[in-house]
Amino acid sequence: MTSVKVLSTPARWPRLLLPDAPPAKPADLDAAVKAGAWASFAKAVEEMGVAATIEAVARSGLRGRGGSGFPTGEKWRACALAEADRRQTDRPGGSVVVVNAYQSDPAVFSDRVLLETNPYAVLEGAAIAAFAVGATEIVVAVRAEATDAIHVMEAAIAAAEKRGFLGVDILGKTLEITTSVK
Repeated sequence: MTSVKVLSTPARWPRLLLPDAPPAKPADLDAAVKAGAWASFAKAVEEMGVAATIEAVARSGLRGRGGSGFPTGEKWRACALAEADRRQTDRPGGSVVVVNAYQSDPAVFSDRVLLETNPYAVLEGAAIAAFAVGATEIVVAVRAEATDAIHVMEAAIAAAEKRGFLGVDILGKTLEITTSVK
């Protein structure tokens, strides 16, 4: 007879994207802000600026989750320097940040779970990326059947726009980032 043992996660592995206990209302912006959401975005916009934000991401060693694990700082530097039709203010940069949460692999739901349980982590990360590369738009790509994730993200986007983290005149600055779920 075969026995199965489920191993626990090593204590030294930090929880990066999902909280220890998911919030009762994931799109509750007040609770998210109290837990630290949007603080890094505000620091990037109000204190660090574009170059320092990109450099901080490069120094962090953050890499893409795709097969090549491409360094995020290098990707952001290239995007910030690329020609684009739409720009944030007068500096060069890309026009759209796409959050690829489409998840086409069979029986894989990690992106969906992240969108449903920690939408502000996704939105804040995308907003930092948009600020750094000069994008004016964020598109969250989600499979149509992920209706719970879509509803949570739409509610989180609406709340973030109302509070001034996304939309027009972000954080009281002439910064604009429109956001949608498609």
